Amino acid sequence: MGRRMVRALVALGAGAVLAGVPGVPGGAVAAEPGDYAAVAHRGAPTSSVTENTVPALRRAVRTGADAVELDVSLTADERFFLMHDATLDRTTTCRGPVVARPLAWLRSHCRGARGAERLPSLAAALRYLAGTDIKLVLEIKRYPDAEWSAESLTRVRDAVARAGMLERTLLLCFHAPTLELAEQTVPDVETQWVVTSWKAQVLQARRDPTEWVDGVNVWTRQLTRHRVQALREAGLLVLGRHTVSPRDWARLRRYGVDGVMTDDVPGYLAWARRR
Repeated sequence: MGRRMVRALVALGAGAVLAGVPGVPGGAVAAEPGDYAAVAHRGAPTSSVTENTVPALRRAVRTGADAVELDVSLTADERFFLMHDATLDRTTTCRGPVVARPLAWLRSHCRGARGAERLPSLAAALRYLAGTDIKLVLEIKRYPDAEWSAESLTRVRDAVARAGMLERTLLLCFHAPTLELAEQTVPDVETQWVVTSWKAQVLQARRDPTEWVDGVNVWTRQLTRHRVQALREAGLLVLGRHTVSPRDWARLRRYGVDGVMTDDVPGYLAWARRR
């Protein structure tokens, strides 16, 4: 895979992985820190704006985010629906598993729990984002009854391409086999692996992650100066995942990261301006 999107916007602690993985390209040019990019987590929801909705996207753009992270799930008819959870209960007016309902039913019957918004398909979100210059970090949500196939990953890639956003979109996932499948079927899309336990996942990985992903997301609390340095030596940028703490922001900046995924974009940008 290339490094097109990774150099523009690499999320989220890949150095934590690369520091312990063989095969990192030692001759790569280190990225220069200092952009401190703001990635809006699940859009930019508020107490009256539901996450993963078009109003949340609009707010992310208005607040000055450099990129927006969204979650995409499969429906009963294998369409693409923006939803973080496996069930509708927390963020919508409906109940039950997302995968139990077709997209048309979800769009017509359910509204956002906070702002009564119409819940968007991936296509609706892409239509809005295509008219902006914001980057997209698209998390592939995988659940026991909603497995992603080569065909579904290809359709996501094609939807992004039709919107003219292939150059500024990155696929994110917790599930390594899904990302390995993406590397095989949609190699022109940049990918990131979300790691919740660096030692458990990375050191026990059956393949060198640098062979099948463009970077790795690691939680902010697991980022160290050494790991960030290793990532930069691989020629990649680093963002921290995900925090609203100025103390974390300051620590990550000292380590040389280039930004942060956060639920508080206005607060983060105001903090960055004061530095």
